[in-house]
Amino acid sequence: FHQADSARATKLIQTYARIAPEDDEHNLLHSVAFLLAFGDSAGRSRALGALDTLPIATSIAVLYLRHPRFGRLQEQVLRRFLARSDAPPWVPWLLFVNLLNRGRFRAALEFIDNEPTSHDPSSSLYADQPLIAYLLIESGMALPPERIDRDLSVAGNLQERNAFFAGAYAADQGRWPAYDSAVRTLRAAADRLEASGDSLDSDWNESAAKVLQAYGRWKRGHGAEALPILRSLERPTGPTTWMIAWWVGELSLELGKQREAAAYFGSIWGDDATLMALAAFHLGEIYTDLGEFEKARESYEYALLAWQDADPEMRPRIEAARQALARLPKPLRRESQ
Repeated sequence: FHQADSARATKLIQTYARIAPEDDEHNLLHSVAFLLAFGDSAGRSRALGALDTLPIATSIAVLYLRHPRFGRLQEQVLRRFLARSDAPPWVPWLLFVNLLNRGRFRAALEFIDNEPTSHDPSSSLYADQPLIAYLLIESGMALPPERIDRDLSVAGNLQERNAFFAGAYAADQGRWPAYDSAVRTLRAAADRLEASGDSLDSDWNESAAKVLQAYGRWKRGHGAEALPILRSLERPTGPTTWMIAWWVGELSLELGKQREAAAYFGSIWGDDATLMALAAFHLGEIYTDLGEFEKARESYEYALLAWQDADPEMRPRIEAARQALARLPKPLRRESQ
């Protein structure tokens, strides 16, 4: 599914059904996912119609639709599940990620503004507003100033997790007093939580402060010093591990370390991973420079497929990808024996 390979998907589904014929839940899930991804128009319509009444466990089928070929379809499926009263809490975030990775920034922002859970202080989507704003800017959207002031301002009674992305944005803008304030907020939170016995959240804030300090060193022009520090702070349970991978990829590329950059951009992958299409765009550039033209071709094609419905802000990147793809040497054709 993740490679949009129907033949391989069929083989794996048949193998699973043979090994676990009594697993009705997963066999149903696989059937629904296959019809959605590879069925004809009639089969896909039947599968879509069934989503309203099938067990909610079948919502996991959307995770099978990660390939950009299924971008529009995944959005449609997510919206169907979102309309259900028993929708899983992760559905709104995945819908945002879908729209973001496809360069549909305005639709993503409109969805967040209209989604009830994004206004509920007890929800994770509400807490993720600074992350959402930072991702939209990083992807290429010019956010309205009032939105930036609301979600990425380092001022007042700042929540600790907000401080991480607000501080990163301040460093991007060269607003160093605001950046320093964000680092202090994270360190003060770490001290307070440690004193209260909450070592887990204390460690998160302390690690976040260190990551933000390293990021600031990079943005102040000391990238070579910041790179090993950022690498040393990668942990499975650390602050926004995928964000560190993204920054290390960008910084490695800036420093001419293309192999390292390729490894980090290639790790931006997963069911809810953001910036995947943008990572593929960078990989296209990297593999072209390395002379690995088939990998470059696959990367550019992945990005262009993801961005087929993208907003106008993405046009320069889309045109750059198209031109780069056209310049690649034609693949060699093997003579038939």
